[in-house]
Amino acid sequence: MATINSVIESVRVLRNNTFDDSLLAKWIWELEQKVVTEIHDGDSPGVLPPVTDWDDDLTVGEQYESLYEIYLISKIDFALQEYEAYNNDVIAFNAKYDQYRAWYARSVTPPIVHYWKGLM
Repeated sequence: MATINSVIESVRVLRNNTFDDSLLAKWIWELEQKVVTEIHDGDSPGVLPPVTDWDDDLTVGEQYESLYEIYLISKIDFALQEYEAYNNDVIAFNAKYDQYRAWYARSVTPPIVHYWKGLM
């Protein structure tokens, strides 16, 4: 499972940047809140955890954990005003996010059961 530290580490390999780890963690946490509230239909996880908790697992599982990396890379490209790269990043992020949302709806969310009353 992905953690804040592991995402930061892998993105530093993919995109050499000088942004502070706390800013990168804040951006990762933005996505974590989005996933929990929009897809998992849960309460917002609140404020960014302290640095000591950055090794705790994030919500999205292994199959889709690259979602965090793509999101973080898009935030970096936007901040660096690399708008063409940012546009490509956002397209990739939206596609992966939609795949994860569809997988979660199929695999985790229980099916809706309709109970009909008064038909007879």
